[in-house]
Amino acid sequence: MDSISLDAAEVMTGISRRTLWRRVAEGVLVSTEKDARGRTMLALEGLLEPMQDCTGLVFSAQDLAVLCQADAGNAQAQADVGALLYAASAASKAPPPKSRCGVVLAAFGGRTGQLRCHALAEYRRSTNPHRKRQS
Repeated sequence: MDSISLDAAEVMTGISRRTLWRRVAEGVLVSTEKDARGRTMLALEGLLEPMQDCTGLVFSAQDLAVLCQADAGNAQAQADVGALLYAASAASKAPPPKSRCGVVLAAFGGRTGQLRCHALAEYRRSTNPHRKRQS
């Protein structure tokens, strides 16, 4: 059974960690064994629909395999997932998801502090159109 980390599930579905845990407790989602890095893993089966709703993508079996590799730390797979999200955003004429790709990579790397920093920076930029983006 393919699975991704709780951090990656949170980013790819847009569902909070607390809600994901509640869905595990209710039996809607399945928590699989922890990975080699000790991270909580969730079965992809129950995450596909929320991932599609959040990203606007219908994930193929190959896309899911790359997503699992990216979550495991494969740098090329992480770049591929970022490109997939970027292309999906471009196709929907949404603004480039530069920060979203960074958030996804932060989740794959297990850097939740970086994930929160990206989210906070994006919130600040979205609420203040005069704030300049810092590189």
